[in-house]
Amino acid sequence: MDRALMTELRALRKGRGVQSPDLFRRVGPRLRDVLDHATDDSLREVLVSELTTCAHDLPDDLADLYLGAAGITDPTNFLSDRLENLSGLYDRHPRTLIRRLQGADELMAERLLRRQQLRRGEAALQAKGWTFTEFEGWVRLDLTQPEFRSRRRLRVLADELVEIKDIFMVGPGAAEPEVEVPTGGTLARMERLSDSVWELSITPPRALRRDEEHDLEVVVRVAGAAEVLPYAVLSSVRPCSRFRIRVDIGDSGATDFFELAGLPWGVLGDDFAGGTPVPVVDGSVERDFVGPVPGLAYGLRWRLADS
Repeated sequence: MDRALMTELRALRKGRGVQSPDLFRRVGPRLRDVLDHATDDSLREVLVSELTTCAHDLPDDLADLYLGAAGITDPTNFLSDRLENLSGLYDRHPRTLIRRLQGADELMAERLLRRQQLRRGEAALQAKGWTFTEFEGWVRLDLTQPEFRSRRRLRVLADELVEIKDIFMVGPGAAEPEVEVPTGGTLARMERLSDSVWELSITPPRALRRDEEHDLEVVVRVAGAAEVLPYAVLSSVRPCSRFRIRVDIGDSGATDFFELAGLPWGVLGDDFAGGTPVPVVDGSVERDFVGPVPGLAYGLRWRLADS
């Protein structure tokens, strides 16, 4: 339990919360470290994105309460006013809401620390010596065991590359997925980094040299549609010249497809994440992105009929 981080999260709610004009001064040293020392110009955007992402791992009513009290979804000037607004919404006295928020601070601290660990892990992967030139993703919701098939063309940055590491995500709580590497290497290890994030270690057929391009195909297969996240995106720290994504729907019940073109990662779980509606053609949806900006999300999101 990180009590220092919990204390700083609690203090952040006071006054105007994340809307405070002196936010940089109000963010404590522990939270600043967890945000990887975001600059003054980017602090508010990074903080809102991280809190929004972590809150959506909470139960729906607690997530809405937390985001409102923090000033993210309710920009009312003072915490007392925001709590009054929320007390009417939940038919609870503000003191009751404060107790619930204090309990949520521990959950939020755990999630913020986990995301920091994953970011730093991804940064370490970036230093491992390769980047994308092209990435193609194909989501097969039409199969009894849904699968995500990716084809990547890599460019080697290291003098010698003998191991390729990458991460992928499945639905929270999913059982261990099946992974195949049909082209470009052999799966050496697979490690679960969190409830939904896995890391792969792949050995290429031989040592790869600097500036060499290498094609790699990976297939991730899960037990059922409930273990598939309702989006397929590229949000990489590595540059990529082109990203193509296709979803085959079948009888999965997936509907309401939207194109995501350069959104912050933190809003992917939101109903208000936006995007451009995309038509279904012959049971499939496809999109092609040229020059996606590293760190932003590109791809498709959808709904399942029973969700």
